[in-house]
Amino acid sequence: MSKDAQALLPPLDNWRVQFLRLTSFPGPDKLPDSTNWWLESAGEKPESTTVRAKEGLQVQEGPVENGSLRLTVGPLRIDWVLGPPPPEESDPSPRIDVGPLPATLGAFRGMLKRWLSSSTCPHSARLAFGAVLIQPAETLTDANRLMAAYLVESVRIDPAKSRELLYRINRCRPSQSIADRRIINRLNTWSVLMIKRFLVPLLGEANPKVVSLSQGPLLQLELDINTQDDADAPIPQELLPTAFDELVDLGCEIATRGDIP
Repeated sequence: MSKDAQALLPPLDNWRVQFLRLTSFPGPDKLPDSTNWWLESAGEKPESTTVRAKEGLQVQEGPVENGSLRLTVGPLRIDWVLGPPPPEESDPSPRIDVGPLPATLGAFRGMLKRWLSSSTCPHSARLAFGAVLIQPAETLTDANRLMAAYLVESVRIDPAKSRELLYRINRCRPSQSIADRRIINRLNTWSVLMIKRFLVPLLGEANPKVVSLSQGPLLQLELDINTQDDADAPIPQELLPTAFDELVDLGCEIATRGDIP
C-alpha cells in the first residue's frame, strides 16, 4: 500500500473490539493443573467455574476491565476469549463491543503473556490469535467506502451500488520469532453489516409493541492469525510469549494497513 493510500485510513483507535481470542493447541502430554491459570493471569478469581466431566471441559468466566473473560480448557485446545459484558435485563441497549482496540488489546495481551510465561502453561503445538473488530459508519455507502480503502490493492468496490460485501483471504508469512520459521496463516475476513436492535415486550404485557431502538451500518474485520499445524515440533516453551506477540502484531498490521501481502 502506498504511503498516500495508507494516510487516508482511519487511526487504529477507530476499531472497536467485539471479541479477542487466544487459542493454544497443547501437545500430547497431560495438561498441568489449570486451577490457578485465571488467578495468575487476571489477578483475581473467576466469577464462575463449570466442569463438564463427560466432555473433559472446564469453563471459567468473570468480568475483567470493561468486558467479560472466558477460559475454556479441554484436552485438545485451550481458549481465552474476551467479549462484551453480558447484558442486564434493565438495559435496553446492551453493548456490542468491549472498547477501543489499542487499550483493550493491550490489557488482553498483558494478561495472556503472564499465562504463557508461567511455569504451569502447557506445551503448545500451535498458537492462534483471533479478533472480531468493528467500525461504525454513518451510511451503508460510507461503510462500503471504508472497506474499499482497506482493500484498495486487492479489489475494486463501487461503494454506492454494492451490497452484502464479503472478502476473505489468507496471506501466509514465515514466522520471525520461531526458529524453524514455520508458516503463519494471516486469515482476514472483511464484511459490511447492518446492526439492528429491538426492544421486545415481555409475555403478557398489555398492548405489546416491538420497538426499533437503533440501527446502523458497520465495517467488520475478523482475524485468525495462527501457526500452521504441520510443524514437526511444538513451539519452544520460552518462545510462547514472543510468538503470541508476533501473532498480535500481524493482526494489528492488517487492522492498520488493510489487506497487504
